[in-house]
Formats: sequence, structure tokens, C-alpha cells
Amino acid sequence: MHNPHSGEIAVLNNIGKIDLHRPSGIITLTTDFGLADTFVAQMKGVILSINADAKIVDITHQIRPFSITDAARAISVAYPYFPKGTIHIGVTDPGVGSERRGLLICAGGHYFVGPDNGIFSLVVKKAPDFRALSLRPLEDYPLSSTFHGRDLFAPVAAMLSLGKSPESVGSLIEEVVMIDLSEPTMTNGSIVGTITAIDNFGNAITNIPLIKVSERSFKVLFRGREVPCYKFYKQAEGKGLGYIANSQGLLELFVFNGNASEAYGIKVGEVVTVIPL
Repeated sequence: MHNPHSGEIAVLNNIGKIDLHRPSGIITLTTDFGLADTFVAQMKGVILSINADAKIVDITHQIRPFSITDAARAISVAYPYFPKGTIHIGVTDPGVGSERRGLLICAGGHYFVGPDNGIFSLVVKKAPDFRALSLRPLEDYPLSSTFHGRDLFAPVAAMLSLGKSPESVGSLIEEVVMIDLSEPTMTNGSIVGTITAIDNFGNAITNIPLIKVSERSFKVLFRGREVPCYKFYKQAEGKGLGYIANSQGLLELFVFNGNASEAYGIKVGEVVTVIPL
């Protein structure tokens, strides 16, 4: 399990410039709960009991159990495509019941509700200004020691969706927990990155940004072998492992109509190198 306090840094708020948008009525959910149990339904029930008109959108409930980094990446990828004023709940919370704080972050015209364990690290990194508040327990929702998603984050999000002010549910704080999220490094003129996620298709997503794959000014090495570049998936039909710039502009290893992770045994954390020509 990742230690959320490794690489912890203090981040000061720039309170005067925060753009607080009127809540859109949309609440998103990102968790590691899966769908076999009733946890997600309980959270939705609490939200709808407070605001029956809330529009609830599931980003994903298939985050790897306890992986705060995976949740942080999923939220940061998805939230910009929602209207300003959307409230995003993130629950990957191995420290639930401990002294870790519940957190509300207002950033980029969006609201983020979840544990203060680094789950919103990428949101904070992308936001030039943000407001952070430590959530207070709610009188009508006693806190269990194991399910703050239902007992704190869901009701807070529902209250915000009705127009309650951030200060009505929390107190301003001057720092939040941040986690170390791997970034590509430069080694002898080459970019060295890692595979950070395997998606549902078995594609291996790296942390290396690629803007123009059509410019063949570099080569990509994986396990010491060069991987060919393609502009779109079907171009690699019958050709084995290739790479592409995915919809987020990141280097992605794939097999056309296949599962690259299974076919090549690719795992999160493996190294990919980009060598300029």
C-alpha cells in the first residue's frame, strides 16, 4: 500500500482569487469499492435523500484497492470534462477512521470531497489557486469508523449541491497532504518514464506526454527493444506491440484488438524510454 505521507508537502491557499461557481447539481463518484457490494448504492441513497434532483455520475468504482495514486489520476483525467460547479467525491481511503482529515477543495471552478490523503494531489498541482477546508462531522450523520464515504463525503457533497457554502461544512486550512506521483526524468538526453496504469483494454499507459506522434524525431524503447509508432489503433493490425499518443496526449503501449498487458506480461511500474534521434 502506498504511504500517502511520503513526499508530503504543505500547500498554501490563495483565498482571494478563488472562483466559486454555483453548483451544477452534478455529483461524480470515484472509488475503489467495486460493484459487488452495496457501498456505492448507500452513498447514492444518502445523496438522493438530501437532494432528490442530484445528477450522480459514476467515474469509476474499479480503482485498484487502496491505490490512492490510481484514484488521483482517474479524477484528474475526468473532472475537466464536467461543467463548472460539479462536485467530485473521491474515496480511496485506507486511513478511514484514523486521525486523517476529511477534505473539501475548491479549485478550477469545481468542488472535490474526500479524505486528506493525497487523492486530490493532481487537482491541486494543476490549480493555480485553490481553497481547502477540513470537514466537520455532521450532526445528522454519525461517523462510523469504516465508511466516511457514506457518513461524511456523500452528505457534504449533497449539501453543496443544494447551494450550501463551503464554510458551512468545513474550516479553512493552509496545507493538504500531497503524494509523490511519478514524473518522467531526463537521463543522458533520453526521457525515462514508467507505466502508471493498465486500462480495461489492457493498454499500458505511461506518464510520458506525446503531442505529435507523426513527427518521428525519436524512438521508443520497452525492455530494450524499439516499439513502432502508430497514429491510430487499426494501423497496427497484425503487427504486435506498438505505441500511440492516447486521448490524454500520453504515450500508450497497445496491441490492436488485443490485450497488451496479458500478451506481453506488462505491469505497472515498468520503464519506457524515449530516445531523441
